[in-house]
Amino acid sequence: MFVRLDIFLCAQAMMAMSFSVVPNGRGRSIVALRSSTADVVSDLEIDTTEKSQRSLLEARLVMESSQRAKIAGAAAQAAEIEKEMAKAMAAKEQEQANARQAEALLKQQQEREVAQRALLTERVTREAKEAREAAEAALVAEQARQKAEEEARIQAEEEAKAKAAEEARLAEEARLAEEARLAAILKQQQETERNQRALLSARLTREATIRAAEQARLEAIEAKRAEKIRFRQQPKPKDEESTLATKYGAMENVEERAYHILMDLGLFHNDDEEDEEM
Repeated sequence: MFVRLDIFLCAQAMMAMSFSVVPNGRGRSIVALRSSTADVVSDLEIDTTEKSQRSLLEARLVMESSQRAKIAGAAAQAAEIEKEMAKAMAAKEQEQANARQAEALLKQQQEREVAQRALLTERVTREAKEAREAAEAALVAEQARQKAEEEARIQAEEEAKAKAAEEARLAEEARLAEEARLAAILKQQQETERNQRALLSARLTREATIRAAEQARLEAIEAKRAEKIRFRQQPKPKDEESTLATKYGAMENVEERAYHILMDLGLFHNDDEEDEEM
């Protein structure tokens, strides 16, 4: 439990004070404040001397019969003074003991305060050091974490770039391979189409030739039929009869002339002509 030092010292100072009555030389007395036991003792001695002188003076003024009584009173007063002086000395010793005790308590309190300040300073210093070390460790850990994250990010970016480049290369190779395959297919299709066109053209040419030949054959047959019909028509025009007479007259062999006449009339068929008509 702490005691306020200023209140304690003030109480000790009040206890050390005493009051006395001192004459001021005009027949009056004043109350003087004494602040120490030595002053009290000195004032008591002065008071005792004054009282003795007063008693002697009174003894001279009164009858000698009262001198013994006055002497006895002076002795009693001296004894009282001795008691008061003893009390004053005891009070002074007590005041000194209290002052020493107060000084010891003050010194102990100051030492406790100094020790508490030292402990507080040491604790604050230790806590500040620990906090600084913890902050430095946290900073180092944070820097290490950031560095690791940066390295991981750079490595991930490099891996992503390498993967993207590899995928792009594979995609390009696949695209080129697909283009080559499509080009080969297209070339093969074009070659097939050219062959098919050539075959179709040849077939169309052959069919056209066949159709033209067939058309010519049919036209020839139709012309022969028309001519046969024309030969069978009677009477014939004079110019035609003249032409036929000239044609047949040029043939000296009668059988040959008869054969051609029968042929022209359609009464006789040649084997080659029959094959053509068929």
